[in-house]
Amino acid sequence: MGIDKANVRTVIHTALPGSVEAYYQEIGRAGRDGAPSRAVLMHSYADRHTHDFFHERDYPAIMVLERIYGQLTETPQPKEVVQESNPPSFSADISANTEAIATSNNVIGESQLQVLEGIGPKVMEILNNGGIYTFGQLSTKSPVALRELLDTYGTKYRMFDPATWVDQASLAHKGDWDGLVEKQRELYKIKNPSSTDIVETKVEKHFVRMGLVKKFNQDDLKAIEGIGPKIESLLIADGIDTWEKLANVDVATIKAILDKAGPKFMLADPATWGEQASLAAAAKWGELATLQDNLKGGKPKA
Repeated sequence: MGIDKANVRTVIHTALPGSVEAYYQEIGRAGRDGAPSRAVLMHSYADRHTHDFFHERDYPAIMVLERIYGQLTETPQPKEVVQESNPPSFSADISANTEAIATSNNVIGESQLQVLEGIGPKVMEILNNGGIYTFGQLSTKSPVALRELLDTYGTKYRMFDPATWVDQASLAHKGDWDGLVEKQRELYKIKNPSSTDIVETKVEKHFVRMGLVKKFNQDDLKAIEGIGPKIESLLIADGIDTWEKLANVDVATIKAILDKAGPKFMLADPATWGEQASLAAAAKWGELATLQDNLKGGKPKA
């Protein structure tokens, strides 16, 4: 707070501080002269929602932390081996990965209204002020009622169209992420009828930011569990630069490439790389996700 004054009698918070520690430090500005003082904290549910949003934005999801913890072993490992162990990863067309995304329902909070197309920070604040904090609450409203709520904040919000918000919220509330992806793709096509692009939808971008999925370009070898940047460069240098080529190379050949690169790659196990690459080449993302869920660093989990 930057206040160096001993006789502050009252400290008033008009919203929740970011943490208990911050609150303790800030109210400590009162009564430094030893005389009676008071601290007043005014807050609302929206304050907590704001801090929940910042927490979800700034800190890794539980699944990410679990993956990091899963890489730890009792015995020391070269950093190259740890770096080569990627989380389950998917093609750049994330809509193909909705089977894997759908398993993450418990990670996406009900209050993440900004994953819905057409809702940004300002609009979400308006909805919160109107008592709408969750997908479930939004799914019970009518577009007419939402329009009336927006209109109370002035003409600048006339540009926002809540016509599809209820349907999107209903899909999110049910955890139907593949349906939400499809819905948002439909909205993009309506706005851009001449476009043939497969775009990354708003909800897909959210999954990527949270680290729930990792996107890759076509034939990116790092999509294979157990292959990271260094091993990828070794394979490409030997002419193995596509998923299809990797799928057709025998394990002994890959082992020889790794052995030639030195002892730091001796713990890498390419036994499943061909199978993974075959599924990636065939765009069988659901099957690839299932396989990778049972792997750790490219090896079957014990």
